[in-house]
Amino acid sequence: MIRSPDNDSHAKIDEKVRTLASQFQNWLARSLENAALTPGDEGLLGLYTLITMKGDEIMGLGGDETSRWVVGMSAFLGECIRTRFGGDYFRSGDQGFGLRLPNDREIYPVRWVQGQLSGGKKASILVQYELLVSSLIGEAGDEGKRPGPND
Repeated sequence: MIRSPDNDSHAKIDEKVRTLASQFQNWLARSLENAALTPGDEGLLGLYTLITMKGDEIMGLGGDETSRWVVGMSAFLGECIRTRFGGDYFRSGDQGFGLRLPNDREIYPVRWVQGQLSGGKKASILVQYELLVSSLIGEAGDEGKRPGPND
């Protein structure tokens, strides 16, 4: 079978983001003493708590160390969202990667994490996530239904 270079590139970014997310998930689960922590709503709340409590310390590390934290947190955030709604990762210039949801909406987890780290509560990943869920409900046209992976 002949593979398109685009498919190889897509598979590589998808695998890389999922590996980073898994590594961060394992670290976060140990830190929160919750071995059952998985990507999804619970994982997103754990990440939000971490950023809220330790964000200043993470930013204080500076340079490459802060960047490693941001990338790991962003990959895990992306997996929390992808697990709930589906989607595929793609390369995205200075953001490293984005997540294209099944409705072709693109989100950039790095921006979400950086927003909370620099902007506080108004730009929190939790607020961004709630806005995403609300907008997806609105797009579905069914106010009483929470979208899931098959929507």
